[in-house]
Amino acid sequence: MTTRMPDAGGQRESARAVRLAVAVAALRASAIAVGPRLAAAQDAPETAARTGERDFVVEVNPFTIGQAPDWLDRTHVVWQDPAGQDVDGDGEIQIHRSALDGTDMACLTCGLEGPNQVPVVQPH
Repeated sequence: MTTRMPDAGGQRESARAVRLAVAVAALRASAIAVGPRLAAAQDAPETAARTGERDFVVEVNPFTIGQAPDWLDRTHVVWQDPAGQDVDGDGEIQIHRSALDGTDMACLTCGLEGPNQVPVVQPH
C-alpha cells in the first residue's frame, strides 16, 4: 500500500486562489453598492437646482451664545450665558432665548437660583 503525502505547494496555491476569489467577490459587491450612490452624488447639484435646495454653509455667528444651545423653533435657540460673560448681570449662569443674531432675547431663568446650565427644549 502506497501512501501519498499531500502536496503542500498545491494546498498553498489553492488557499491563495480561494482568498483571491473572495477578494474579487468583495470588490464586485462594493462596486455594486457604491455605484448608484456615486451616480446620485454626481447628480446632486442638478437635483438641488431643480428642487430649490441649498448647500450647507458654515458661517461665523456675530452673536456669542453659550455651550449646548438647543433649537426652540425654526428661528430661535435657547442657550446659557457664554463662558466669561454674564449677559443679564446677575452673577449667575442663566438660560436665555433669542434668534441666532441675538435679537428677540429673553432670560428664561432670571429670578431663579442659579447656576442654570445646559438648556433642553421640551415642547408640550
